[in-house]
Amino acid sequence: MQDYRLSDYNFATHTVSGNIFLFNGMSGGMLRMGALELDQLRSIHIDPSGASIPPESLEKFMLGRYLIPADEDEGMRVRQRFERMRHASSVLSLTIAPTLRCNLSCAYCFESHDRGSSMSPDVVKRVIHFIRRSLERGGPQLGLDLCWFGGEPLLAPKVIETVNREVLAAATKLNAPFSTHVITNGVLLTPQRMMMLREGNLKSLQVTLDGPRQNHDRLRSRQGHGTFDRIVGNVERLRAQGLLEGTTLAVRFNVSRASGTAEQYLELIEGLRARGWFQSDGETYEFGFVERHDFSGAEDLYLEADEFRAFTTRVAEMLAERGLSKKVPNYPGLGGSCTAVNSTDLCIGPEGEVVKCWVHYGDSRGTIGHLPTAEDESPMPTWNQEWLRWMDFNPADDAQCSKCERLPQCLGGCPLRRRRQAISADLCAGTPLATLLETYIRSTRNEEVVSTERIGA
Repeated sequence: MQDYRLSDYNFATHTVSGNIFLFNGMSGGMLRMGALELDQLRSIHIDPSGASIPPESLEKFMLGRYLIPADEDEGMRVRQRFERMRHASSVLSLTIAPTLRCNLSCAYCFESHDRGSSMSPDVVKRVIHFIRRSLERGGPQLGLDLCWFGGEPLLAPKVIETVNREVLAAATKLNAPFSTHVITNGVLLTPQRMMMLREGNLKSLQVTLDGPRQNHDRLRSRQGHGTFDRIVGNVERLRAQGLLEGTTLAVRFNVSRASGTAEQYLELIEGLRARGWFQSDGETYEFGFVERHDFSGAEDLYLEADEFRAFTTRVAEMLAERGLSKKVPNYPGLGGSCTAVNSTDLCIGPEGEVVKCWVHYGDSRGTIGHLPTAEDESPMPTWNQEWLRWMDFNPADDAQCSKCERLPQCLGGCPLRRRRQAISADLCAGTPLATLLETYIRSTRNEEVVSTERIGA
């Protein structure tokens, strides 16, 4: 006869009305129940067979993984799910830096922009050859997702134009899905460059603002001059000319000690909305945690993870109070893995070097290999030990992660942090699961929350 036990990832949120919302982190499911059903669930401690639980309730508990076989190792299940996700994608995702040069000098940037040039014609040919061969090997079932990064990618428009044109032709010939994305500081985002980008099947565009004008201009200057008005003006010209149609505009609001308070960011968002920003589903924004890396400077700029959590929570509350929230709070379902640990995600630098995380652009420690030259016998790269280290990472093996209540949702967070273990005393920048659950229930169920407890661990 099968015995059962409580999952280690059960969470019960109690409300003033007496409702209990039971969430399971492994299945991502949520049940609404009363105190009697919760007592039935807990009774498994007394009778592991589940015979004392009504059959219909037992079936629900098992289906939602609130109850699991007594001998099941949930850590092993997380490990297996992570490995499946690592190799599950049918899309080759490439982040390409055509140059590491930049026209700004942000103090906290993790890259060094004082050397190098744009990608040479020889490297451009190697990039195109690698992508063509990858598409040919993968067939029409393999899609291609290409993100232009930097440095500032728009300092190398000819590289972008050439690669986009050649790759689009190859993908079209093979009937392979192909889309591009651009992460830019926005200073060089003219209508002419935008038209060039759109010819490469552009799906999304990200620009960054470091708080309101005064703070942004102090943090993101160009030759001693502010850039806030230039960036905002560029985006508004694109919108006025219809060049943002069909493309998602994502604004990243970087958050640091010098970028502004929650109240200042609220004022900034309200001001941009008054000018027509964020009025459609095609325009979004998010808050970016400015992370401390072991080779970046400006130590006094960085927030700690708990300070960033408090900041985003405060802004969300104020937006909700003013009716400006664009969507309900995220449901804390099952998490996804970082692209750096996925087998089909690669970052290519301007010299043909390949890394797994864009933080390693220009840093030989992170290089996993190089794109083949015309003289190389193999048309595909050969990966080194650094590649194997990334592919060996699994959060279920991490001593801290394996004991964490958020493991199925977080899946270890940033694997680079996990691998180094010394960048920050607080490696977990995510919001506590209880806070996510309570925020979601208040917003979507219109219930006043009393508390959330973990059941089973």
